[in-house]
Amino acid sequence: MFIRRSNCTVLRLFLMVMVAVPVIWTGAWLNHQSSTRCESHLNKPFLVIGIFLLLLSLARLMFNLSCGRGDLRQSTDNCINFGVLVLFLVLLGYTVFALVVTTTPTRGSQSEVSNKGIDQNSYKYNYSKWLRNRVLDNNHWRHIQNCLVFNTNVCSSFSPVLHNDQHSHSSHVPSIQRGCCMPSKDCNFTYTNRSAGWTKAKKNGTISKPECDKWSDDPYVLCFNCESCKDGFLNDIKTTWKKAAIVNILVIFTLVILWWCGDCGPDPEDHNDNDDNYY
Repeated sequence: MFIRRSNCTVLRLFLMVMVAVPVIWTGAWLNHQSSTRCESHLNKPFLVIGIFLLLLSLARLMFNLSCGRGDLRQSTDNCINFGVLVLFLVLLGYTVFALVVTTTPTRGSQSEVSNKGIDQNSYKYNYSKWLRNRVLDNNHWRHIQNCLVFNTNVCSSFSPVLHNDQHSHSSHVPSIQRGCCMPSKDCNFTYTNRSAGWTKAKKNGTISKPECDKWSDDPYVLCFNCESCKDGFLNDIKTTWKKAAIVNILVIFTLVILWWCGDCGPDPEDHNDNDDNYY
């Protein structure tokens, strides 16, 4: 028994329509994350690629359902295939970029890091040079700070009461909130209440640290000037982009399979079999 070629083509195009949905979802999801909303290199590209892939797949699906054979259909298919190929290559490029900047370790020396003002104990070479440069650039970091304060609810949804104990810096607290919304654990601050905010622990011999001096109970300041905030921001970017890249790898793999399948199954007119041999 054979699957009609037209039916197979419709099935393949329908699957391509469905494949575009995760790409659109990835772009929309990135746009709603605190870190990637403020560092939006991949948000719009994934959205645009997904939408155009969806439109091209729908166009070809409708064209195949409504038109028969002929030169017009062939030329239209070729144009749409070219468009899908371009989108595929662009998606592949952005996915590779996301993987590279989230997996490549920093190669700079410790002296280079110190000269640029990065806290060695905080960064620990966990990020690529491209990502690290996003926070080394003071102007760009100021833009990110403003975005985090005014365009996201990264700290407004954070409750210090729930995290004011020995587990406050556990992995259950998102890294960006741990770094930007509360003072460093080394400062030994204690959360009193909403009106009093955080207070310094009364311990003899406590040494004031730069990170502790940068903290403020002002909701527009908090620890957004701290190195720990930069570290938490980069860690959140790294984790989020890696998840998006994994989704797109699955999409790319599926597109390759669908493309490889190509024409599957013969046409009825190419065979003299009985119609019962087709379904």
